[in-house]
Order: sequence, then C-alpha cells, then structure tokens
Amino acid sequence: MNAGPGLRNWVMAATVAGLVGWWLAPLPDPVPSLVKSRQDGWRLAPLPRRVDQTTTAAMVNSANFWGTSAAAAATLAAAPIEDPRWRIAAIYGAGKDRATLIQFSAKDKPAVHLRVGDSLPSGHRIVSISDKEVCMQIGKKAYRLGVERSGS
Repeated sequence: MNAGPGLRNWVMAATVAGLVGWWLAPLPDPVPSLVKSRQDGWRLAPLPRRVDQTTTAAMVNSANFWGTSAAAAATLAAAPIEDPRWRIAAIYGAGKDRATLIQFSAKDKPAVHLRVGDSLPSGHRIVSISDKEVCMQIGKKAYRLGVERSGS
C-alpha cells in the first residue's frame, strides 16, 4: 500500500497552493466603530417618572373640570412634593479608596459622594464598593446593586 510519488506530489502541490492563496488574500476592511471616540457628549439618561397615586389625585382634583377652589389651589402650590428618587451615577477610585456618586432626581438637590460605612439616602449602610457593584446591608442581609460600565 504505497501511495506513489504522483499522489504525494499532488498533495504537496495542493498544500502549497492553499498556503500561497491564504497568504496573498487581501485583509478584510476594518469595521467602523459605532461611537466616535472622545467626541460624543456623556450624559446620564433621565430617570423614568414613577406613578404616584397622591400626585395623580392632586392633579385630578386641581383640574379645571372640577371647578378649582382658591383654597385648594393655594394648598397645593404652598407644599411642593419633594421627589425622593435617587440613583448610583458612578463608582470611582481604586482599591480600598473607592467611593460612589449618588444623584438625585430633584433638580435642587446636589449629588452626594459616599464611601464604605456611609448611609445611602434610603438609610441603608454601604458595606463594600467594588468595580461593578455597591453592597448595602438591609437588616441581616447584604444586597448588591450592580452598575453598568460605560465605554468611555
């Protein structure tokens, strides 16, 4: 069962032709990037509005089709409802010197920088801060809030 020199030469020629064809093939075109680097503005998405039954009831009561009373309008205007919503906007720092930036939905509230041991606006204590998450303690349980990394 000797293959013979003809078959061996044919296999060698096919291998050489395949390698030369692979070597001479043009490189693929580079894929264009989806986002322009360092040129796009970075802004957090607005927080979604939470449906609040108290606010909805106040809006319905103050509508013109019910006949607005001056006393009710003055009461609603005098006590603006504070928006309690907040979010983790960023995690920054390295090693054990990490901190988190808390941003409030209310326009008049400034952002807050918190470290391990501080309390979140909800009153829960921060146990640890890593690259991708903030661990907080609620009662005896620890909960982890993940934060998505941005591309920039």
